[in-house]
Amino acid sequence: MENDGNRQTLLKQYGMIVALCILFCIISRAPSIFDEISLGGLKLTNVNVGWIVIIGPWVILVGMIWLLYYAEAFVGTSVERSRIAQAVIVLLALLPAIAEIFLLRQLVFETTQPGIPCEQFDHFRLFTDFDLASAAGWKPHYCFGLKPEQQESMPHFYPPYQTWAHVILPFLVGAAGIRIRRFL
Repeated sequence: MENDGNRQTLLKQYGMIVALCILFCIISRAPSIFDEISLGGLKLTNVNVGWIVIIGPWVILVGMIWLLYYAEAFVGTSVERSRIAQAVIVLLALLPAIAEIFLLRQLVFETTQPGIPCEQFDHFRLFTDFDLASAAGWKPHYCFGLKPEQQESMPHFYPPYQTWAHVILPFLVGAAGIRIRRFL
């Protein structure tokens, strides 16, 4: 009976991770969507998409590692399911990895150097150009027209090191999701 309670807790936590992934994807695609929304009196006008795109994948990875630990330590036994149910669970287990791929796409194709229009910037330089990462890092500009104060507070990024790390993250999150799916 206690195992069922732990499984329910795992499902709830996994649902929260998936909801966070969806929220990160929405914010990265439409950064000004929350300008008019307030939650409990708190205005979300200063959500910086740079932090979401650069730090968000790491937050997802940490959440998935925690869920994997929780599943193996407290749930312990896998569940038998039909083939269709297994296919649906695999798809659900891979949602965080899909979100990571989307955030990588946003990072690579929706950022540019200051003063260079997005369509003129060679986005693949993020994978190869060590000159972009000075000692202080590269401060990207987001292509979706952020407010000037948001553009100024974009986090620093260190291509190509961090770009390649962001390429590896979906694989790690996907592997964790596949391991977790046995317990969902």
